[in-house]
Amino acid sequence: MKKFSYEARDIKSNKVVKATVQAESERAAAKTLMSQGFNPLSIKEESNGDSFLKKILGKINSKDKVIFLRQLSTLIGAGLPLAQSLRTVAEQTENKNLRAIVEEIVADVEGGHSLVDAFSKHDEVFDKTVLALIEAGEASGTLDKALKRIAVQKEKDAAMMGKVRGAMVYPSIVLVVIIGVLLFMLLTIVPEVEKLYKDMDRTLPLITQIMTSATNFILNYWWLVLIILGAFLYFLRQYLKTDSGIKVIDTLKLNVPLF
Repeated sequence: MKKFSYEARDIKSNKVVKATVQAESERAAAKTLMSQGFNPLSIKEESNGDSFLKKILGKINSKDKVIFLRQLSTLIGAGLPLAQSLRTVAEQTENKNLRAIVEEIVADVEGGHSLVDAFSKHDEVFDKTVLALIEAGEASGTLDKALKRIAVQKEKDAAMMGKVRGAMVYPSIVLVVIIGVLLFMLLTIVPEVEKLYKDMDRTLPLITQIMTSATNFILNYWWLVLIILGAFLYFLRQYLKTDSGIKVIDTLKLNVPLF
């Protein structure tokens, strides 16, 4: 499916609307808009070649999600139709990436999909808990309360993660200093000690020999060290996405001391 940005006039309200729609072609996008009660004025295919810097700057954080969910909950609770509520929130959303996602959700909802189906297409932003609560809210007719409950829980999660990060600052600094000192010793002091022992025609102690060998290996095969380190970090990241990895992370979160 391709993504198209469009400008169209709402036949009922005569207002000009700007948003995005997913379709196989420009013609299919126009048919979709006309079936939804819009008169297309312009349709352009969007490029997927966003720069890496743009993606970083437009990253969707917990605060963006909380604001979006609270606004949507308030509008639905006030009695506005779901599609209109979503469109209003999309217009007020500052984060460009989140706004694009909300516009896609609007297009899906107006195309006849349920809200949970529209949200589930963006599982990288909305997790299983969010989808389950939205589905329950839709089924029970309490969608506004479900969205508010999600926003409250997201705020609690963000506060907890803030405390965890705060508690990890000091250990992280200490770890960086230790690594820096070790590298300094391996790359500067140990070679001098080795040279001194050679001049004295004496054998290095075993621990010093190990450190010397490690230094020579790092200096001669630094590229291999980087490859091994990169592979380790990649497989560690993949493992942390599995059920057992998630369980390990959650256990660590529950046992980290908060000061």
